[in-house]
Amino acid sequence: MFVLAAAPAAAQAIRAETWNVQFPTSASGRAQEHFLSGATALHLFMYEDAVEHFRAAQREAPGLALAYWGEALAH
Repeated sequence: MFVLAAAPAAAQAIRAETWNVQFPTSASGRAQEHFLSGATALHLFMYEDAVEHFRAAQREAPGLALAYWGEALAH
């Protein structure tokens, strides 16, 4: 049995190196970066990392509805 373990920042590193996710939102700065990392993790089936990034986006921009949507998808 193989277990793949990823560090919490793995999705952000993967996105920076190999993915160019374009998903405009009403957020900017750190909230947008966390959202994009969450979207990348979600598409890579890294659900726990996705939840962490979407929650971080929520903390940075509580009114960013897409961060809550992303967290719901990751669950």
